[in-house]
Amino acid sequence: MSETLHVAAARSGPLFWLTIFGLGGAGLVGATVNYILTIDINTRTGSYIGASANNTITQLIVQAALGATLFMLARAAILWLALQPAGTRPTLRDALRASLKAYPSHLVVALVYGALLTVAVIGLTLFLREVRLDLSNIGRLTNDPAQIARAAVSRAIGALIPDPGPPFTDLHAYVRYMLRRSGGTYSSWSELGRNFETLDASFWLAALGGSGLVVVLEGLLRFRYVATLGGSARGALGSLGETIRWSAQRFWLISARVWAFRGLVLLLTVVFITVPVAVAQGLAVPAVAGASPPELLPFPTSTFLFALGAAPVGALLSAFGLIYDARVWLALRAVDNVGNVGKVGNVDNVQKV
Repeated sequence: MSETLHVAAARSGPLFWLTIFGLGGAGLVGATVNYILTIDINTRTGSYIGASANNTITQLIVQAALGATLFMLARAAILWLALQPAGTRPTLRDALRASLKAYPSHLVVALVYGALLTVAVIGLTLFLREVRLDLSNIGRLTNDPAQIARAAVSRAIGALIPDPGPPFTDLHAYVRYMLRRSGGTYSSWSELGRNFETLDASFWLAALGGSGLVVVLEGLLRFRYVATLGGSARGALGSLGETIRWSAQRFWLISARVWAFRGLVLLLTVVFITVPVAVAQGLAVPAVAGASPPELLPFPTSTFLFALGAAPVGALLSAFGLIYDARVWLALRAVDNVGNVGKVGNVDNVQKV
């Protein structure tokens, strides 16, 4: 962990731009587009309610497009920076050049991993939605402490599930958004509880299957991007297969590190994003909305401001995770025979990028 912090401090210049505008750019631009469209339709028609679904879908399309380009390029650039030897001074231009070279292989890997993780997320969503702890169960919050607590717990569980990455992240968000709209009113349906003991066995099987697949994917494919950083699109699947075989031999060690780090990130996410946002949405926003003129669009404005605040924090945690993954991967490779490093994931090419 200390080495991760040292690398982040040593590369703080290029990391800042890559984190804020690369990792966080898609969310910031998407939220801004939604807000602008909301203001426009409200100005022209006097109401934005009827257009909220179309605005949200447009936001998700924008985020998916930027995520599949800007986010993926920034992610590769951050990994490349984290792999550079101590004492060197790589520039932002060098990192972007390396990320452009890695983009074809990373796109292939992203599609494979995203599709596999989507299967796991479907199982978990079926279970969590049935027990009213899925993100699709969260409606507009009121000043009910129980509702706020349920929303915070649901978002914490959602944060613990790995992100499939763009464009699958936005596809999942779209499905959850439509499920929430089809589940009745935004508040009453999410308040309905469900006794775990009355659940059909199929939901428990879906939860166990989804959870098991998540653990396997995280243990075998955690280093999917760093291990294919120097490869090509044609050799991406081969490198991915080599990485899976290499990770399988160290599955429990990798899994222990992965979930310990994920627990730390979850704690930070809950403390700095999940709980503050849930409390503000449940207590502050309704009070401000009741005292504000409707022309100020209190609910869309608060949603926009929350997105502006949460996106940089989430991007910072993501960048920290990427650096941590790169350094752990290098450390695990160093334990092996250094002369055989090039056999997995084209690491010898990484140092030459």
